[in-house]
Amino acid sequence: MDDERAAFLAAIQADWDNDELRLVYADWLEEHGEHDEARRQRDWPAVREASKERVREIAEDLGDYHGYRGHQPMNYDVLMQAAHDYLEHGDCLIQEGGQSWQDEFPAFSDEFWEHYEIITGRTNADERDSFFRCSC
Repeated sequence: MDDERAAFLAAIQADWDNDELRLVYADWLEEHGEHDEARRQRDWPAVREASKERVREIAEDLGDYHGYRGHQPMNYDVLMQAAHDYLEHGDCLIQEGGQSWQDEFPAFSDEFWEHYEIITGRTNADERDSFFRCSC
């Protein structure tokens, strides 16, 4: 990997939400004949927004799933923060209003983590399953 590409990728990883940087990188890719990757970089902001919308839907589904038990509504921010905390600290509890959300999650954890990766640029594939299946 050349130094310029490595610098672009490091900068993108450090500032995942910086769409302008991705567009500059896309231009660089075009100049170097990498048209498919340039198009993917240009499309990335729309892909990320679609993933955010899907995670909002997942959070809403979780709220609906647990709502009949008297839990507080789940939302995008709570779910994303819980995933972040899990990756940082290994916590497997999602709590809203003092109530646990981890008991019986529907089986869409792989889908959630795919979207989490797109949104944040972060993953820990080895630890994915236990976030939704933990019984602590």
